[in-house]
Amino acid sequence: MTEETKMETTMNKEPVTLQSIPYDEKFRLNQASASQLVKGLEEMASRLSEPQNDYQKELYPAIKNIVSRIVEKYSELLESTTEVEQEVRRFNLQGYNGKIKKAVSTKGVKFNLVYKFANFGDYFKTIVQRLTYLVDRQLPQRYVNNAAEGDAYNILKGKIWSFIKFMNEDIEQSWNTIVTAARTAGGDSVQENLRKRTEKIKVKITNKKEFSDNKKYNKYDSSTKFSKNDNNWEKKYISKDSGEKRVFVKRDTTNKSENKTWTPRKSY
Repeated sequence: MTEETKMETTMNKEPVTLQSIPYDEKFRLNQASASQLVKGLEEMASRLSEPQNDYQKELYPAIKNIVSRIVEKYSELLESTTEVEQEVRRFNLQGYNGKIKKAVSTKGVKFNLVYKFANFGDYFKTIVQRLTYLVDRQLPQRYVNNAAEGDAYNILKGKIWSFIKFMNEDIEQSWNTIVTAARTAGGDSVQENLRKRTEKIKVKITNKKEFSDNKKYNKYDSSTKFSKNDNNWEKKYISKDSGEKRVFVKRDTTNKSENKTWTPRKSY
């Protein structure tokens, strides 16, 4: 039995749609296929409550509109004219029951973020990341020996590239305009909240850097042969500048009036 025959006998006859993708708000974005991410984005827009202030009145309708455009454009990727094209789309866009094989990190998105707490920016970045992977990769090995599947994959790549361009040029620009308009409508209170969030992020980054530097400074060099169970060595901290330097002082059992200080060979 050839690979093409195997594919035909195991092919799912159901159409590839967003409605058929498994979804739960507790699922993580890092394991989601492109289709599940778009489904999650659609669900996020549907959960928006009734606007309570000028900021929300400007933002919420715009989000629903921009999400509708993304879903409509993405649904065109799922359309196929043959069963082979349909199966190629199902495998590459829908994933394995809505998921990819391994969790993938996306720059600017928390690694364990779940759908329930994801915002538009999280979805945007992750969707583009998933689809960029598909267009950048070489022809998958599973399609190398099957011309029909290989052609279907290359056709899909061309359509995915058009969708990525739509996201990066059209949607991103529209989103920036929407956010600016919403912040303006929100007035001084929104601007003040934005300033506080920005300052909070700056402080967090600074603290993280300082913690990292101190950790490097105080870390014990594991290449040394010091044993914590050796009672002949006593751990002490010596103040140095704004931090502390750790050294080990050897107890001289023969001459108690004299102590020898030993420091590991590398800085820590």
